[in-house]
Amino acid sequence: MNIGLSQRKYNILKKLEHGRIKKNKLSDIASVIISSVDKKTKENETPARLCNFTDVYHNWAITSEMADSFMEASANSSEIKKFSLKKGQVAFTKDSETRDDIGISTYIADDFDNVILGYHCALITPDETKLCGKYRHTCKNMCVKK
Repeated sequence: MNIGLSQRKYNILKKLEHGRIKKNKLSDIASVIISSVDKKTKENETPARLCNFTDVYHNWAITSEMADSFMEASANSSEIKKFSLKKGQVAFTKDSETRDDIGISTYIADDFDNVILGYHCALITPDETKLCGKYRHTCKNMCVKK
């Protein structure tokens, strides 16, 4: 049986109403961090590839095949540890010149050794016992127009 999106939304709302699906704040089921890594390359920092706003905005998923296409930049060891991309995370745009471009997400499909999230983006790392990153990304994109 192929039900339409509006019927699916109705079914989900009914389950919420009857307590079969638990509502959570994102902060209760995932960590959210805002990237502070800029596009500059500095001598005293470690070279890294940067997944930028446009990479997040234009891709359904970030995969290892894309790694060489990301711009070269640098970051300190703390930034690399904090903003390295890991499978299961969701990156999203946090600000823009137009409000319709805020909150556009992409799923991080693979683990990366030397790719970090750039400025103007945020990174959600789900508690895997409570939330699947791919599910969160897919649900958000079913309900939001680009």
